Parts: sequence; structure tokens; C-alpha cells
Amino acid sequence: MDWPTEPAMENMMNPEQAKNGSVLHGISINAKDKLMWNASYEELQIFVEEVLDISDGIWDCPGGGTKRYTSCNLVMRWYEDSKSITLNGDRKDEIKEKLISLALVSWGC
Repeated sequence: MDWPTEPAMENMMNPEQAKNGSVLHGISINAKDKLMWNASYEELQIFVEEVLDISDGIWDCPGGGTKRYTSCNLVMRWYEDSKSITLNGDRKDEIKEKLISLALVSWGC
């Protein structure tokens, strides 16, 4: 599957987000091939809704600096202290592949 390029992603954001820069800068992959989110929690929420186009779930904070997004077929956790992202659920592999592609786009690969 072909994923949109960064300019295409920027067009998916609302004008206020585009004015303030791309939210793609937050996604990366560390040396151990783990998905990382290096921006704010608020920017992660925007990224999930606007870039990943997932809006059928809810966000909560179960504790320990963890932010969790839960939908019917995906659970995404972001650990604020380590910046790592974990995925579970039926869409795990699809979303992981998309996140890796977006991380590569944000690095300019």
C-alpha cells in the first residue's frame, strides 16, 4: 500500500496545524526499532485523528505516565517517560506499518 507523502499529510491537517508545522515530526523509530512519539500528548491526539484517520475511540490516562487510545480494533499506548508506543488489537500490524512509513517520511527517507 502506498502511503501519502509529507506534503499530502500536511494537506490533511486543518489550517491551524499546517500553520504551526507538521505533526509528522513527532513520530520516529529508535535504534531498537521501537516506535517513538517525541512530541506532546496533544500533538499525538491530533496525529492519531488527522494523520492516521482514526477517530472512533477514546483517550484515557490509566496511570504511570501512560496515555491510551482505545477503539474497537486498536489499543495504542504512549509511555510519556520513555516516549515509546505500543499497539494491540486487530489493526495492530496495519497501523504499525503505517507508522513506520510515516517515520521514514518524517526523516526524509
